[in-house]
Amino acid sequence: MTQDGRDRTMTHDEYAELVAAYAIDALEPEERVLVEVHVTTCGNCQAELADLRRVSALLGQTIEPVAPPSSLKARTMARATSQGSSDAARAPVQPRIVPVAPPQATRGPSWLALAASLVVAVGLGVYAWSLRAEVESLRQQFATVSASYESVRAQLVDARRDSVRLTRIVDVLRDPTVVKIDLRGLDKATGAQGNAFLSRSNGVLFQVNGLPTLPAGRIYQLWVITPGQTPISGGVFNVDANGSASLSMPMPPEAVGTRVVAVTEEVGPVGVEQSKNQPVLVGQAQ
Repeated sequence: MTQDGRDRTMTHDEYAELVAAYAIDALEPEERVLVEVHVTTCGNCQAELADLRRVSALLGQTIEPVAPPSSLKARTMARATSQGSSDAARAPVQPRIVPVAPPQATRGPSWLALAASLVVAVGLGVYAWSLRAEVESLRQQFATVSASYESVRAQLVDARRDSVRLTRIVDVLRDPTVVKIDLRGLDKATGAQGNAFLSRSNGVLFQVNGLPTLPAGRIYQLWVITPGQTPISGGVFNVDANGSASLSMPMPPEAVGTRVVAVTEEVGPVGVEQSKNQPVLVGQAQ
């Protein structure tokens, strides 16, 4: 209940804090009703309440009852007998002070047991809250570490890919038998220029500038062509905003002796096995 008298919905953690006080009967009637309703629908709070009640009962039983002195009965009987004899003789009775033994402690939870139970219950509640907070903190730390791991893993994959590509480029360019082919744009790509480097043992490198960007669903496809052989696909690519792109690939055995390199525009995203379109970029070894 808020200060202005309106009801508000309590959180599970607030109910959990009230369960400890409920176990030792230390709640106001309105709070008792709220806890009783909640416990009927919450298995966790039911289990916690049962544990707290067992702890409270055990604490109450740890205070042992105090037995009265064994002489109390004898003194009491002696006093009663003396009092009766004096009345019969009508003699003056001397006042006697009879020590009174402390009242016998009743078994069950005294105020000390209740206080101890309350301390234990509050301690358990604080401990449970601390554990929940620690688990949540560890979960967040794990999520952060996992995200960092995935980021580092992705960077390593990219680094390995770039390393392989750079190694291939260096190997191709250092090959004394490498063949360089200059490509020129045709039709709607007349402003495009490209180069292809072909190494029998180290692969093919291709780069282009000035190709028009393509609409969605269309893609460029590279071809290496050996005289008298079927053209071999060198892969598909798209260009950036400047019309630039680059590719590298191993040299297919059947492409050894390639003299012509061409680029066609095809349906994406994977291109075609054999193109029926006219090249938009083509070059031939001299």
